[in-house]
Amino acid sequence: MRILRFDSVGGASGDMILGALVGLGVDPTLLEAEISKLIPEKFRLVAGEKSSFGVTGVHLTVEIDSVESDHGSGHCHVADHGNDHCHADDHESGH
Repeated sequence: MRILRFDSVGGASGDMILGALVGLGVDPTLLEAEISKLIPEKFRLVAGEKSSFGVTGVHLTVEIDSVESDHGSGHCHVADHGNDHCHADDHESGH
């Protein structure tokens, strides 16, 4: 049996925790499947490598496929270190 002890003394956001799990070898598809059992919105996890101050790790973003807002439908990056932002679909923004 494997045991993981996670001691976040300074705190960690959801994307940081998920990125750490992916960095340890958890399949992002498996995470998506398990998380989708808990939330109704359609989403996807996007994982990539990121380096900051000589430390390299997995940067994970949660993208919600469809969002109803005053700005129209589009997609949101809801877990990007607290910088939530949405983008309207290209045909709605005139691009």
